[in-house]
Amino acid sequence: MCDQLKITPPREKDEQSRSENCKADKKKPDVPNACLGVPPHTPPTPTCAYQADKENGGFLKIIKEWLEPFAILAGVVLVGVNIIMWRDARKVFKTDERAWVFTTGNVAVIFSQDNSSAVFDVPYKNTGKTPALNVRAINVWTTNFNIISPIKVIPNDAINTGFCAPDDSGQIPTKPIPAQYMAGIRDGIPIYIFGAIWYDDIFGGHHLSQFCYEANRSPMNTNIIQFNYPKISSSCDDDEANKATK
Repeated sequence: MCDQLKITPPREKDEQSRSENCKADKKKPDVPNACLGVPPHTPPTPTCAYQADKENGGFLKIIKEWLEPFAILAGVVLVGVNIIMWRDARKVFKTDERAWVFTTGNVAVIFSQDNSSAVFDVPYKNTGKTPALNVRAINVWTTNFNIISPIKVIPNDAINTGFCAPDDSGQIPTKPIPAQYMAGIRDGIPIYIFGAIWYDDIFGGHHLSQFCYEANRSPMNTNIIQFNYPKISSSCDDDEANKATK
């Protein structure tokens, strides 16, 4: 009897082939599950929404790259503005809190016991909120108006009064004026007194306040001395006060 030819159906043949492949692939690491009949993973096809999100993300990235330098610049400008405002506020604070020393104008005439001479005593006051330090002053008299000039340099014979507290005051006397010059006032010959006050504030600033008075006879009574204010120059304190109020 002849051997019969065994015919394997196609389906069984495919299953047998997969079974043999699985047995062979078990020896290999990370074998896909194709042997189990699971199709390999295929990445999804990008949709229109996916493409739109991708394009928007790129656009936003470009905008971010453009805006970052402007944001940095704006931050630098803001810091600079804050520094300038801080400096201005600090300057205003110093101007408001520092010492301000001026003469008050109530000049006193002090005669010697024998009336041979007299002294013009010019008062000053610290109208500021903090002490004035290293206060020095000078008060000069003359009958020649043409020699009057601002005193910028501290002379050796300046009076050193030292410390002046807020609302405190002091006096700056002239050197003795002989009686004949005092008598000349009644004859219409005025005496001029002028000088300056140098002082420091607690913030390290240096200041100069100048003054000038004219001692002349009163038009109502020649025996009475009145004081006028011929301005010789503007004080640096006057200039700074004007700036502070603008």
